Amino acid sequence: MRLQPSARDHTMSTSKAAESLTVASSLVSEEQYGRAFAHYLLALALDPSIKERKDVEESFVDCLESWSSQLVSLQREKDAAWCFEQACDVWPESGSVLHAMGRFLFQSGFRGEGLSFLKKACCMGSKVPRPDWLWDLQNAASSLVDRWHFRMLNDRSRNQAYYDALERAVRTGHHRILDIGSGTGILSMLAVRAGASDVTACEMDPVMSDLSERIIKKNGMKNRIVVENMKSTEMNIDASTYDRFTLVVTEIADAGLLGEGIIPTLQHAWTHLLQPRNDASQHALPSQVIPAGATVYVQLIGGTYIRRRHGLQRDGPDIDSWSMPVVRSRCTPVTFDSNNTCDEGETEPYTSENLSQVPGGWRPLSAPLQVYQFNFCGAEILGVDHLREETISIPVIDSGHADAVVSWFELHLDSQSTVSSSPDSGSCWEQAVYPINADLHDCDMKVDPDDLVDVSCRCYPTWMSFSVKAVRRKVEGHEGTSDLSGDQNAGTQQRNPAFSSSNNSGNNCPKDARNEADREVSGLNHSSSQLDRHKEDMDTRHTTDGIYKHKEADFECSAPREDHSTLRTLSISSRDLALLNDSRYREFIRASLGHYAQKTSVPSKHEQADRKETESNDTILDMTGVGLVSLLGHKSIRPGGHVVHVISDEDRKLFLDEFFRRNEERLSNYRHITESDFRDGCMANDVRIVVSDLVDSNGTLKELTLEDISLACGRNPLIDVSVIPEVLRVHAICIESEELRRDTRITGTEPTLGLDVTLINEYKTSTQLDFCLSKLPHRRLTEPFVVFNFNLAQLGRSKNPLETFLQETESLVKVTDTGSISSVVYWFEMSSGSGDVISTLEEDTHWLQAAFMLDEDLAVKKGDEIRILSYIRNNALSFAVI
Repeated sequence: MRLQPSARDHTMSTSKAAESLTVASSLVSEEQYGRAFAHYLLALALDPSIKERKDVEESFVDCLESWSSQLVSLQREKDAAWCFEQACDVWPESGSVLHAMGRFLFQSGFRGEGLSFLKKACCMGSKVPRPDWLWDLQNAASSLVDRWHFRMLNDRSRNQAYYDALERAVRTGHHRILDIGSGTGILSMLAVRAGASDVTACEMDPVMSDLSERIIKKNGMKNRIVVENMKSTEMNIDASTYDRFTLVVTEIADAGLLGEGIIPTLQHAWTHLLQPRNDASQHALPSQVIPAGATVYVQLIGGTYIRRRHGLQRDGPDIDSWSMPVVRSRCTPVTFDSNNTCDEGETEPYTSENLSQVPGGWRPLSAPLQVYQFNFCGAEILGVDHLREETISIPVIDSGHADAVVSWFELHLDSQSTVSSSPDSGSCWEQAVYPINADLHDCDMKVDPDDLVDVSCRCYPTWMSFSVKAVRRKVEGHEGTSDLSGDQNAGTQQRNPAFSSSNNSGNNCPKDARNEADREVSGLNHSSSQLDRHKEDMDTRHTTDGIYKHKEADFECSAPREDHSTLRTLSISSRDLALLNDSRYREFIRASLGHYAQKTSVPSKHEQADRKETESNDTILDMTGVGLVSLLGHKSIRPGGHVVHVISDEDRKLFLDEFFRRNEERLSNYRHITESDFRDGCMANDVRIVVSDLVDSNGTLKELTLEDISLACGRNPLIDVSVIPEVLRVHAICIESEELRRDTRITGTEPTLGLDVTLINEYKTSTQLDFCLSKLPHRRLTEPFVVFNFNLAQLGRSKNPLETFLQETESLVKVTDTGSISSVVYWFEMSSGSGDVISTLEEDTHWLQAAFMLDEDLAVKKGDEIRILSYIRNNALSFAVI
């Protein structure tokens, strides 16, 4: 039978497509990706039915990404972009192609376009997107829109306070308003709702600027608000004062108040953008700023969570037996030298925490103390009293270990409205934490009631510093005046910077504007008298209660303390410090090492002929990043054996270099290599034990960790490799939590006073990290259940280890309470052959938890049975609740 031409042509096309696929596969094996990509395009064009084969999609995308990487390395970015366009044209329904296109665009600087393709990829195919695609989408969204926007927009009290202040300002005649750092434009829209007729929203970030324009249009205010995509300091206004604004509203305040540049921004606004207050025109309206001022408070606190993240604790023989480097976290406050100077170029000397939710809680060791007031109603915001270093003496009211000075602020929007960032305020702000590192002070920071803690205070235009200088204990039986500085020649005055050189409540306000400013900041007036009384009380205590001296205490170290002034101080991340200080985790690793060292002490039959019984060339591969095996496992290493550390960043390398230098006589069998060297195979093939740190302290699996274990275990098929931990279980629980909702998305218009800002949900994330489940306000709607169980020791022996990284499970779970499931919280349990078990849910470890947020809450009733679909791909997890 003669074939019809169309059928004959189809057969020929199918045959040529199959031939092109074969050629493409062969070329890929030869790493000729450009030619292979051309053959893939030809095959897909000739026979679209091959798209149904999953292996074709994966190999096509792998080839595309390999070829584009080569082109980019040759500075042929346009050619790489053309290849991605061709791939999207020939296979527009492929989620893998769209995801690869999104990653390429985002990495090439086209962030908005890249995010769009990443979203399209997650919407393709199955009901639940691939977890690794969701993870990439989350990382992209987070880099474009900061997560704090959601919490801030959901802070109804803050929004109401700003609206009330704006309404009062508009009633007095302020209609030409500038919103600096406008973000989504919510303050601009509140100003319009309050009656303003001419509002300019100034936002420097192009993504937020574009988003705010769309939000403003959606709320029907496009004709009332002009959005300028620029810094306010770049605005050019005609010299005529009538073209200037009469009101600036802003909320560029971080946890430390000054970190987003509110002072230089307002100084510029008063000089260049606002109508001068001394305008003699009879129609001139005195200019105003919302907020009108701010007050800063500090408090001495204790808390093991903060302590473990900002200094190396010498709390066990495994640590104490070594000569350890002096280490601080990157944000530990700078120490003032003998000349009371500090480098203005230092990074912000604080971190931020929501103290109400830190694991283990926190303990107030002093009463809150007001330290600074700022008057924003004029260009002279910072006076000499702010810029000069001052020392305050904080009275201790309770016994404990002093771990940080924390600060928070009150923003005085006008004389009637104030918003606070205090720990008990429940506001969108966290508190600024200035850690105290006892190692840097060479003293114990345990304090008791009636002790005094001297804190050095310094204010710069964009940050404040609070650094402990000394701890003083009252010595009974002495009378007279004490030298609180501990130095007869000390030049630093013992006074509170809040009451510097005058008692004027409008301190640092321009004289010619002070009368007008007094009305706006009259809410600050009460603080001055309180501070005066506090100063008088402190002066009285210092001169009549006895003599104070430096508190003499020391660590119980096996080696004598060293002169830290001559030592090199190293900085590592707070996450690495928390890991090093986790005694529970150290004990787990130590016990596991001991078990596996005994297990491998007898050579296998095929090794006995080639190895002396008393010597070993075995390698322990330490993939913890911070040298835990060196600290814990030196007794487990047999003669001839050695430890190889895999190092991922420069700070870790510097830390281990210094640690090895100090202990080189005991660490002759230790060395380290980089991650890239490890993955390129630049190490021996005699690895006997792999120690891996699988879980990030933020509560998620570390990227590529499982793949690295598989690589290490599979180097030599003749050796059975032991893995620590040996088994990894993933546990989960369904909860209802309004707290997690408001941290990740906008669910309505009630918090925003009726304004619809839900377009920002385009940048919402699917995974919330870094929270402590025991401190999180929530309701448990199910009992915990296991979703994955990995035997890591089998990775090296598996014919297809990728099966471990690409899994789906289904769980039937009973609902234990009526409510709405908003998220699935997950954590990890690790065990070893020694029988030791550790869970990342334990509050005394360095780990926090993570949650997968459902797109829509699921209403359930007690007794219901629900299906949980769990997915893991490339170390990322996702869930669906049905």
